[in-house]
Amino acid sequence: MLPFRAQLGGSPQTYDIAALHSHLAACLNRFTMQPPPIYFTLRSKWLALTPRARAMAVCAAVAVAGLCLFAAFRGDPVERAVARGDLHAAKTELKQRQVADAGARSYDAGRIAEAQGAFRLATVSYLTAMRQGDDRGLERLIDMTRAPNCPARSAAASALGGVRDVRGVRALQDLKRARFADEHGKKKRRSSSCNSALAARRALKRARKAKA
Repeated sequence: MLPFRAQLGGSPQTYDIAALHSHLAACLNRFTMQPPPIYFTLRSKWLALTPRARAMAVCAAVAVAGLCLFAAFRGDPVERAVARGDLHAAKTELKQRQVADAGARSYDAGRIAEAQGAFRLATVSYLTAMRQGDDRGLERLIDMTRAPNCPARSAAASALGGVRDVRGVRALQDLKRARFADEHGKKKRRSSSCNSALAARRALKRARKAKA
């Protein structure tokens, strides 16, 4: 390709058209984004999938994206209340959270006391946790009515006598009819006067009076 002469505001200049084309091509290649090697690897793996596998992969990706968006926009209840200017709701949410944390601490204290054999103290902690909104306190008291040792069952029965809950009453009725090896079997201690069935009957009596 022959050079040509042109005048751009000054003296005439001579331009090499072939060199100009080469320079422009180099500039374009410099600014053209080349995909990374992993692109071609992922593309080949995607094309190797069956249509059903591709559809399942797309559905999984959409589900994950939806969960991420839900988590991002759901946010903290206190923050949401503050964002919409509802300070009363924000304070209520904060108070409920503090009560829930207190219930969890009471339940944990009960678990420790129970593990140490301090069954009466454990039942007090479970009752406190239940009143603070942690339902695990009541569930643990019910579980204690089926414990292998009489002091634990009796302590749980005494605590459930003051609980106005049908689940607690049902557990006491079961305990009243139950027979345990440490009270009636060969493992019964002669010097022990513990009687969990009697404790259950007394607790049921107190429950009926409280209900009346």
